[in-house]
Amino acid sequence: MTALSEKPAAAPPGSAGTVLRRFAGPVYVPATMYAIGQGAVLPILGVAAHNLGASYATAALIGGLPAVGVLVGDGPAGSFVARVGEKRGMLVSAALTLICCLAVVLAGSLVVLTIAALVSGAASSIFLLARHSLLTELVPPHFRARSLALLAGTYRAGITIGPFAAAALIARFGVLSAFWIQVVACLVVSAYLLIAPDPERELKPQHVIDQPSLGLVRMAREHASVLVMVGGPMAILMLLRNTMTVIVPLWGVAIDIPESQIAIAVGISGLLQLALVYTAGQLADRFGRMWVAMPVTVGIALGHLLLLTAHELVGYVAVVCLLSIANGFGGGIMMTIGSDLAPLGRAPEFLGLWRLVNDGGGAVAPFVLSGAAALVSLSFAAATLSGIGLVGAGLLWRFLPRYLERGRV
Repeated sequence: MTALSEKPAAAPPGSAGTVLRRFAGPVYVPATMYAIGQGAVLPILGVAAHNLGASYATAALIGGLPAVGVLVGDGPAGSFVARVGEKRGMLVSAALTLICCLAVVLAGSLVVLTIAALVSGAASSIFLLARHSLLTELVPPHFRARSLALLAGTYRAGITIGPFAAAALIARFGVLSAFWIQVVACLVVSAYLLIAPDPERELKPQHVIDQPSLGLVRMAREHASVLVMVGGPMAILMLLRNTMTVIVPLWGVAIDIPESQIAIAVGISGLLQLALVYTAGQLADRFGRMWVAMPVTVGIALGHLLLLTAHELVGYVAVVCLLSIANGFGGGIMMTIGSDLAPLGRAPEFLGLWRLVNDGGGAVAPFVLSGAAALVSLSFAAATLSGIGLVGAGLLWRFLPRYLERGRV
């Protein structure tokens, strides 16, 4: 594939808005469409499994399989995209997802649904990695955080829109009809990618060379230090983000907040996070990555702890808003730091490993939360997660400046 040389790419002329608009078509439009399809299907996987005969425990397991698929696919996705390029990688991802959804709808089988959930998760890792890698290679470093914050925003927007689109179909045709939304989304994405110019050719940096693949094992060996020292704290941040989405509604139930009001609080949370995404990118580009990564990690960690003080609706909503603001300001920060650290010319393979470490933190989130809650209580779980988050913030403060260029910290 075409990749960056050791010379930095010349920045395209124009303001940040002008530069980012160049990527709206080739990057953000297909990313949004793909996310809408995911948003339609992911929330109802467990329900679909139960309707096809699974027990509640099995349905919950199947509902979590896409995350397992992403984790399994992260590393190989980096090598695959490095070999075939971002555009072909996204086309393969969309095709695999399309096949999985059609198989579920046409077969109506629990076994097929289980396999499709796992495979579609792995396929999505290719799509997400390709978008991340493309922006890493094409966007000048001083616009990078904003570009990746917008990419994170497209995902959040799609995940927000998808369930509303699915609800209309499910009410009329049943739960499996939601998969048709992802089918249509994949068809639109594929058609768009086939018709639109290849961004790797149209928007590539001025100085480019072809770099041979190193392979995952060698890449991991050469960059083990940064993957552990910086990737570890980022994995802790992902852990906090994932536990936040679970513990917020659970705490509401624990303090007897009505379910309808919990839903409203969660909805407000999502809107706040979406509204703050681009601001996060602006701060990271202007002041440095640490100005975003540290407040986000500390804010979410303290937010978990402050849940212990919320015993009525007003306090509950206040803490939820604090958590949402903290998380919203972190839009795209993990992708941005990964892009900053990626070796020139071999971004896909490194980013595959980077995402593997980050997603690993997210994958263990349910086990950490449920284990601490089962061992002692939900309050203990919140306090434990807060402590883990503060440790992560300390590690970030210690090691991020060591590995990032001075001007980006």
